[in-house]
Amino acid sequence: MRSTSWQAHILGTVLGAFLSLTPAVHAAQELPPIFQSFEGIDADGDGFISLEEAREVHIRFFAVLDENRDDSLTTVEFLSKRIGPAEFGFGGPRLYDTLDKLFSAWNVNGDKKLSKAEFIAGGLTGFARADRNGDSRLSKAEYEASLR
Repeated sequence: MRSTSWQAHILGTVLGAFLSLTPAVHAAQELPPIFQSFEGIDADGDGFISLEEAREVHIRFFAVLDENRDDSLTTVEFLSKRIGPAEFGFGGPRLYDTLDKLFSAWNVNGDKKLSKAEFIAGGLTGFARADRNGDSRLSKAEYEASLR
């Protein structure tokens, strides 16, 4: 289950779910509409997503998921009630199982919580796999290929 596109696809799905959050949540967090497009992640507009841009977006995404503000994510916060059959139709249960496996893989210390560092490191693993030429930045083609 360690194919190049597996984590990137799941990360894209999780991030897609992030976009489905209500406008009130976006406003409360004062977040830009990130992860809706390549251009939304490419903060400096240079045509690439840098490692630092990816890290910054993961930091913001973590803040939204960390509902109780304890600097860690439980499986409930990570999987979120927003991710399920109501959002994804018949694919919801399968997505839930896949995200649960991703949570376990990212939870390196086994404490059943994701620290901010574990969340960012897990997300950046997907970034590294999508970075096919190893230049620490994603072109639009690399980004789009990672979502397939």
